[in-house]
Amino acid sequence: MRVLLLDSQANFRRALAIGLRLDGVEVHEAADLREAERLLDSETLDAVVIHLELPGPHLDFLALVRRRLPGCQIVVCHAHQEVLDAARVAHYGTALELRLPFSAQDLLECLHGESHRTK
Repeated sequence: MRVLLLDSQANFRRALAIGLRLDGVEVHEAADLREAERLLDSETLDAVVIHLELPGPHLDFLALVRRRLPGCQIVVCHAHQEVLDAARVAHYGTALELRLPFSAQDLLECLHGESHRTK
C-alpha cells in the first residue's frame, strides 16, 4: 500500500509515517497542498490522508486526486469533536474520516474497512 500523508504538523506526520512503515506501508509525506500536488505527478498512490485544517483549497486538491487517481482512497481528518456531516464528507468524495488524534493502527483499520470513524 502506498499512502500520502498531508499535514502541516511535521511531528505528527513523521510519527504516523513511522508507524505505517513498520506495517510495511510505503509512505510519502507532504506539508502543504503544493508539495502534495507534486507527489501526485510522480507517485502512484493507494490512499491520501489530508488534514482539513491545512491551509489552502482542499476541495480543489481532492477533486484533482479523484481525476488523476480515481481508485485512490481519501481519508479526511480533523480535530473537531463533532462528526462531519454526510453531505460535506460526500462532497470530498469519501466516506472515510478520522478525528485527531489517531494512530497508524487506526488509519490502517480505516483503510482496510474495519472502521471508518475513530472515537
